[in-house]
Amino acid sequence: MRQRKYPLVHKKNKMLEIILKDPEKLEERTVQTTFVLDFNSEDEVIGIEIINLRSIAGPNVLAGYVWDSETSNMEIHVSYDEDADAFYLSLSGDRSLKQGVVDGNLVLDSEGCVIRMECDPSACK
Repeated sequence: MRQRKYPLVHKKNKMLEIILKDPEKLEERTVQTTFVLDFNSEDEVIGIEIINLRSIAGPNVLAGYVWDSETSNMEIHVSYDEDADAFYLSLSGDRSLKQGVVDGNLVLDSEGCVIRMECDPSACK
């Protein structure tokens, strides 16, 4: 059986869903937050930034994440600035031509680790 590469990106209707890992724990909770979305010239989302990630979702939100060549989707890059508490998920190497702000959800497992992110890019302010 082929191992999945994470993060996975799904677009359903207007919703954008980023799956960061398989849910190992059955219990989930949702935390609402604000996403800053970067768009390319085709109005496609090419990046997602969350400011104050740990302040909003808790100290374990990124616990246990290791994306390497065996388990990661190489087109997608993840960065986290601990001093600024800023998380960035780059979905493409395209250049950002505009940004928008949208309310979204972080879905956390029972240990407080983020399993997935979801938002509606068409609702950008």
